[in-house]
Amino acid sequence: MTSKDLIFFFSFLIGIAVDGFASSDSLRKSQVSVRLDNDAFIPGRMDRYYSSGIKVDFYQYLSQGKSWSITMGKEMYTPDLKKDRSLVPFERPFAGMIFLEPGIQWRKSRWFYEFSALGGLLGPQSGIGNLHRWYHELAGFPKPEGWEEQLSNAVLGNIFAGAKVYLVGNSLADITLAGKAGFGNWDQSIQVGSIFRLGNLLPLPISQLSGSRVGSSGKSAEQYFQLGFFGRQSFWNGSVQGGDFKKDSGFSASRSGWVCSGDLVLNFQHFGFSYGLTFQSKDAVNAQNHVFGKIAFHWLF
Repeated sequence: MTSKDLIFFFSFLIGIAVDGFASSDSLRKSQVSVRLDNDAFIPGRMDRYYSSGIKVDFYQYLSQGKSWSITMGKEMYTPDLKKDRSLVPFERPFAGMIFLEPGIQWRKSRWFYEFSALGGLLGPQSGIGNLHRWYHELAGFPKPEGWEEQLSNAVLGNIFAGAKVYLVGNSLADITLAGKAGFGNWDQSIQVGSIFRLGNLLPLPISQLSGSRVGSSGKSAEQYFQLGFFGRQSFWNGSVQGGDFKKDSGFSASRSGWVCSGDLVLNFQHFGFSYGLTFQSKDAVNAQNHVFGKIAFHWLF
């Protein structure tokens, strides 16, 4: 077990211990989440395509099923850095972005709607390339070569609209239909699919499946496994094509594809934890299919 594995393991145990001593409020109105995406969470994977992401979410319940949220974070994309670049050209560009994304949600008995607006910075101004080089130097990893050719600076603006509808099931297993659409210079796409859950389930409007458990009461506990499969049609991918519609990045983005994800979700009275894997088709024409790991911690209060 590596030091990273030990950190996650003990964080999980500490969270459960603290959760056991937490007070039992009648209504949970706020939730903070930290979400980590990284291909290094999978043995043998490191710095390939969507290489890492860090996102911090805050959700606040309003009333009558409404809530608002704000997310801040960063994402990093690289070619496959294990390949010998003297023999194989880059299959996708280096790209780094930072963003802030406020949103609002509507929670009904069988439906969930959300709308958000993203603002961000792409390119050298994001500082992601410097952060990547610094981390590799600190950890003693090989120096990542190629950031000098990353996508150029751009100010990002995007809107997203999503919905989930409870299709069929009970408190032990259910199926939910889900869809999301984006428009802007970061992501123009439509994604539609279904999610199957099995375990001890909360209803969709107050489940982590809706992004948070705000609006729930009592112990608010749920533990389940979920499997989702989505088809995706992309019209603009800023991580491949950049943030300037008039400037050619030199790379072609894939137009159609798929995403498959599996997650183990362990939510207790206040503390929550999840680990999952996401498999997705190639996002650039010359790239390959990709897989990365996801770890998330939640605190509901």
